[in-house]
Amino acid sequence: MDAGIDGLHGIQPSAGVSLKALKERYGSRLVLFGAMEGSHLINDQPAAIKDLVREQIGEAGQNGRYVLTSSNSIQYGTPPQHYLAMLEALAQYGNY
Repeated sequence: MDAGIDGLHGIQPSAGVSLKALKERYGSRLVLFGAMEGSHLINDQPAAIKDLVREQIGEAGQNGRYVLTSSNSIQYGTPPQHYLAMLEALAQYGNY
């Protein structure tokens, strides 16, 4: 932040990065991007993806400054209906 950044992309919980901890520590100064792991989008069922979106927005969405995105990219092999489930949940839970 001292270098002038105002956002952090690539939050990856499987690498030990806690979205909730980042929000608590830096949430008023940084925009947080990410936390939806590619493995969830590939392997989880749509209902589980929607639950995870709700959880992530609950952890980081208060007072804004959180953008739900994949941890890095939408990976090859992601079923379109899984990505759509993420977007549907974002539309449902993303107004805070």
